[in-house]
Amino acid sequence: MKYIAILILFLSITAPVHAGEMDGKGLECIFAENALKFGPKYYLFENGKVVQPYVDNSTPLTIKREIYQDAYVVTASAIAWSTSYTFDRKTLRLSVSMGMETQKYYCEVRAPEEIQSILQKKIEALNTK
Repeated sequence: MKYIAILILFLSITAPVHAGEMDGKGLECIFAENALKFGPKYYLFENGKVVQPYVDNSTPLTIKREIYQDAYVVTASAIAWSTSYTFDRKTLRLSVSMGMETQKYYCEVRAPEEIQSILQKKIEALNTK
């Protein structure tokens, strides 16, 4: 009985985090070095992949979606995708490796509907200029 209790405790501590657990969530990330120069970036977790929605500057203005081809990988401490993106779940910081340089972003978890609304408001503001 003692061994079963130890085994259950061990398995509950080391149980893997399930891929796709972030599906239905989004991130709004601000460049740490100069938040005013660069606007926020948005990431959505959908069907095990990461989607980056953005306002395309073509006419008419539309929301486009870039889908990263690789599935995202989830651990207890981080979420990684596309070999260069690592989101620290504790600090809510995103690191993006760009060759020899790493860009840092401060992030907030947001609902996908909220991100869609933010981007739609951006389009409306740009259309009134």
